[in-house]
Amino acid sequence: MKFLQNWIYLLVVCCFIACGSDDTVRPVDTFDRATLLESQLQKIILPRLSKSKESVDKLKNDVDAFIQNPTIGNLQIAKQQWVIAYKDWITISFLDFGPGEGTFGTITENIGTFPVRIQNGTSPAGTTLKGIETLIEERDYSINNFFRDTRGFLGLEYLLFADNESVIISKFTTTSNFETRKLYTSAVINDIQNRINELNIAWNGSYKSTFLASKGTDVGSSTSLLYNSFLKHFEQLKNFKVGVPSGLRAGQTKVEPEKVEGYYSGLSTEFAKIHFESIKALYRGYDIDSTNAIGFTNYLRSISGGEALILSTQTQMNSIDTVLVQLSANALPLSQKIQSQDPLISSLFTELSKLTRFIKSDMSSLMGISITFSSGDGD
Repeated sequence: MKFLQNWIYLLVVCCFIACGSDDTVRPVDTFDRATLLESQLQKIILPRLSKSKESVDKLKNDVDAFIQNPTIGNLQIAKQQWVIAYKDWITISFLDFGPGEGTFGTITENIGTFPVRIQNGTSPAGTTLKGIETLIEERDYSINNFFRDTRGFLGLEYLLFADNESVIISKFTTTSNFETRKLYTSAVINDIQNRINELNIAWNGSYKSTFLASKGTDVGSSTSLLYNSFLKHFEQLKNFKVGVPSGLRAGQTKVEPEKVEGYYSGLSTEFAKIHFESIKALYRGYDIDSTNAIGFTNYLRSISGGEALILSTQTQMNSIDTVLVQLSANALPLSQKIQSQDPLISSLFTELSKLTRFIKSDMSSLMGISITFSSGDGD
């Protein structure tokens, strides 16, 4: 009997040890992440950077021409090129990691922040936050500060689009501070161009090898950085380009249409469509040329349950596309649609929110990649 008891005890101990070691036994990771990184670099990142650099360089020339000779014709050319350059910027605004990080924040914080601040405001701590017009009045166009909502693409949009064209011309020719306005505008476009050029140089230079060499899934690896940036790119669209101006974020009690992206140009809906196209391209791994392209869909196909998740994700993306098409059918600016409580706005936010589960919790779980940021909206 004692022998039997000892034998049973031994079996229990063995089972306990075996069960305790289960959490170290994981499926073999067979996906070649090096191909994902190389494809994203060659099919997405470098082509988009090149296109953005080209459009920003032209924007710099057109804005300089307007500053030197403020005519309605030159203003219209600068405004047209701003739209082109801003659309290209949206497609690279996810590059907030690696060379996209700097002393005064990420590149998106520095040249993509909206809404912009026109007049002085006050921080929660009670300090004065200067606005664009104050900085112009004070002849402060240093740019080296944390007033990131007074510059960048949307700061330039304010300077070029905020009034009818004859008023803008007068602000650059006859008002008491027109020379300072010219200097401020020049500083803003120079800062945009410098940051885009520096990002382009880094990705085509030293950071390229760094990005390709980090093939793991741990925090700080290139796959983790890319996936988290993809998620933040999505959250920016859902939360800040749709949710906040529509008053649909947690804690909001009213709509805030003046907080839309592209408020002064009135192109917010078009920008949202381009942003979502950019998100879908990052997910599948290509913008135009799908030959030999590797995206997150390929990663998911190598994992049990991945095909089902791809199908669910694509179905939900199609639903978002449908709402965006319907929203675009109305030519009114997004801010006016929000003000008039167009039901398509809440539909868009709802459909975007439904996508969150698939590309955030489910996708992160299947790929075994940690989410390293907080969106702050409880999802």
